[in-house]
Amino acid sequence: RDAWAVGVTPDYTIGVCAGNADGEGRPDIIGYKAAGSILFDILNILPSDSGWFPIPYDDLREVKTCLKTGFIASKHCQHTSSTHVPYNSESYRFCPYHKTLMTNSEKTHQVYKECYNASDVLASGWLVLPPEVVHFYKKSYSDYHPIPQMHERCRKDLKNDNISILYPSDGSEMYLTHGLNNEENGLVVKATHGDDKAQLYWHLDQEYIGRTTDFHHFKIKPDPGTHILRLIDNNGNSEVINFNIVR
Repeated sequence: RDAWAVGVTPDYTIGVCAGNADGEGRPDIIGYKAAGSILFDILNILPSDSGWFPIPYDDLREVKTCLKTGFIASKHCQHTSSTHVPYNSESYRFCPYHKTLMTNSEKTHQVYKECYNASDVLASGWLVLPPEVVHFYKKSYSDYHPIPQMHERCRKDLKNDNISILYPSDGSEMYLTHGLNNEENGLVVKATHGDDKAQLYWHLDQEYIGRTTDFHHFKIKPDPGTHILRLIDNNGNSEVINFNIVR
């Protein structure tokens, strides 16, 4: 019903409540939009000569953090920074996304010493993100380098988990919307793959329904009931989910 924002400086503590005089709620009355903007207007008007709060170094200790992820830096993180954290804090996690991969000297393919020239194998640090995260991350960070594909010599018996079905989620229940003529609009299913050049072959209830490249979106019109959606890439890797259409 009301939007709140609270701000603290060495000189002031300010609380702002924004809402309707009659107490009626509005879904668009949100703290950072309504009360937050007023709070910063007030802070900009008030005089302040005290600077900022002194850093309590006696209660802090210095740690190295990963510049890319903000987690405590692991041995795999190539770029780090230093920051202070409370002594009593126990919520420390080492960066789970930086890993050391074995690549060829050109860093164009992943390899293993057992299947490649050992003198040409290099241990390289990589930011390894889940496929569903890569789909969004690379839109904002142009310097992101996808994980190199496994070299042909080393693909035997390799399990690849580069396919990720973004929508719908496994086990979800959904209703199909209807158009102006009361015709069902269908469902747009979405997926992503770690390899931008990969082709995905779509199967609904064991029946092949089409292929996608680049943008892996596919429109289907499933009947009410439980369905199986299976995606297979051009290397034979697959991902399967179940979903239910409710009428």
